[in-house]
Amino acid sequence: MHMRRSGNMTESRQTESYTNSARDLRKARARRLAVRFGAIVMIPTLMATLYYTAIASDIYQSEAIITVQSSESRPQLGVAAILGAVTGGATAQDAMTVQEYILSREMLAQIDTSEGFSGHYSNPNADFWSRLASDATFEDKFEYYQKRVRANYDTQSGILKVTVQAYTAEKSKAINDAILQRSEEKVNTLSERAKRDQIAFAKKEVTVAEERLTSARYAILELQKQGAEFHPLKEAGTVLTIQGELESELVKARAELAQLLATMASDAPKAVALRQRIQALQMQLRRENKRLVDPENEALNTSIARFETAMIEKEFAAKQYEAAMATLELAKLEADKKSRYLATIAAPSLPDEALYPKRALGVLTIFLVCFAIFGIGSLLIAAIKEHARL
Repeated sequence: MHMRRSGNMTESRQTESYTNSARDLRKARARRLAVRFGAIVMIPTLMATLYYTAIASDIYQSEAIITVQSSESRPQLGVAAILGAVTGGATAQDAMTVQEYILSREMLAQIDTSEGFSGHYSNPNADFWSRLASDATFEDKFEYYQKRVRANYDTQSGILKVTVQAYTAEKSKAINDAILQRSEEKVNTLSERAKRDQIAFAKKEVTVAEERLTSARYAILELQKQGAEFHPLKEAGTVLTIQGELESELVKARAELAQLLATMASDAPKAVALRQRIQALQMQLRRENKRLVDPENEALNTSIARFETAMIEKEFAAKQYEAAMATLELAKLEADKKSRYLATIAAPSLPDEALYPKRALGVLTIFLVCFAIFGIGSLLIAAIKEHARL
């Protein structure tokens, strides 16, 4: 009986010992879990709360809405209209060009010079996490600039939204105003350059055509100086008229001589006079023919060939000059129609409260991220221990 009681007491002590060991093990696990939870979740959350509530600087955001317009009002038809609807047309390309210019290093350099970009964003009064380093290189400044300045282009509406973040409301608006001013200057410069290039090309064509026409006119003058005829074609017409008249008189004289010889002797004075007149007409006709065509000397036919070539060149040069002048006038009209300008739909706003940082959202985000890390880490540790037991 005594031995049975002794055995029961031993078993109860062992059970109590196991119970205490299990309880101590659970407490140790709970302590380790609490330590991990505090280190992974609570401490980062408390630090984030401290940063967002006591350290983080207010950031103001100024917004502006702009677009690039064209003075061209002529409607497009056919394939041009379809392509314009698909690609957005030339103004869409101009708007995207402005977008790239706003986010460029050139814009940063200008804003840094005129608005003191580096000095404002590296202000030691701003919090250490969001401000620009005082010894930042230009590439560091450019990377920071792209975080604080954004330009988003909407392909559907064709508008460009420009947002600027700064530590003061006045500075955000001032930088936004400066960006829009320089963007407008760039659009005007590109538009004027395109107009000048288009008109300059047309003027160059006019100059070439004018020089060709002047050369053709001088060539005709030189031909006229070299020959006795002012206008070989008209002179040839005169010669042909004279030839016709001489041939007509020669035919009449021969007819009269034939009638005269039928009634009187061939040596009659009147017949002799008619023969002399016929000889004179024949000599004059030969001289006129030689004046028109002479294989030994330069005659009217040679002058006509050279003069006609010069006249044809002059006509072509005159037509080219007229076409070049018409092209120049058309280029001026088209250049005026295709002028581009920056249209401000909404001027840069002056914010009345800071939009950033989102303090509650920032703390909640840190908490959720850390809690997720804690949960995943705990699961991995448990899985590793379970695998180790196996």
